[in-house]
Amino acid sequence: MRRTFLRNLFVVLASLYLLGTIVGGVGLGWTALHPGRRPITVNEQIQAEETAKSDDAELRDVSIVAPDGAVLRGWHVRPAKANGSAVILLHGVGDNRLGISGYGDWLVRNHYTVLLPDARAHGLSGGELATYDRKNPMTYTPG
Repeated sequence: MRRTFLRNLFVVLASLYLLGTIVGGVGLGWTALHPGRRPITVNEQIQAEETAKSDDAELRDVSIVAPDGAVLRGWHVRPAKANGSAVILLHGVGDNRLGISGYGDWLVRNHYTVLLPDARAHGLSGGELATYDRKNPMTYTPG
């Protein structure tokens, strides 16, 4: 009797563990591919433009179209006296280009050209899924 109870308890606990692992894995995978989108507001755009102006820099909205048609957007900031070097700053998951704009301000004040893109399915960039594909990198050449 006791042995049957322990066996049934083990089967129930193992089943719950397996079910929890599957449901948890699917949930985490969905969350990784569909992060919360934090769009940039008009006030944040104006603040970024004012910051660039105070740093004697030009801030331009830039975009490229990915092979699947998603429009990927960002800011290209060029100081008046650029040193010839450029830096691409990438934000974290669920964030947007504003999350690393403080580093961009510092770099611009030190005469670096800076590209601050929104990753796919983040900020103002298009796309339904956030992808992290290193096999198909896209290149950007400022105009």
